[in-house]
Amino acid sequence: MPSIKKPKYVDDTIAHEEDNRTMEDIVKEVSLKEFLDCKDTREILQSEAYWKFEKKTKGKIAKIYEDYNNVFGNKVIFKKDWKNELGDLIADICYEHTADDFDITIFHHCPELAAPVFR
Repeated sequence: MPSIKKPKYVDDTIAHEEDNRTMEDIVKEVSLKEFLDCKDTREILQSEAYWKFEKKTKGKIAKIYEDYNNVFGNKVIFKKDWKNELGDLIADICYEHTADDFDITIFHHCPELAAPVFR
């Protein structure tokens, strides 16, 4: 991997020095805020957070909705949702009102995804 030249300030002048760190090492130093400030990496983080929610939580919320609908299926609470079709909608509403669980290790494992931060 080619080395990256970074500016070094010496007495208010810039001198270039070689930076022999790997891309993985450089990406590990980038903060969550910097990833969120970049549009491309923010979209990756948001997609990953929603995928994680979908994998771990969405089905559980939909199941709770279905169970309550089966037990208390009346016109007042569930508005005749006899087929339990709105469980995913309820789960999505819950997701909209929870904090995203961003995991920047995706960039540590695949540094190429972090390239837009350095443009």
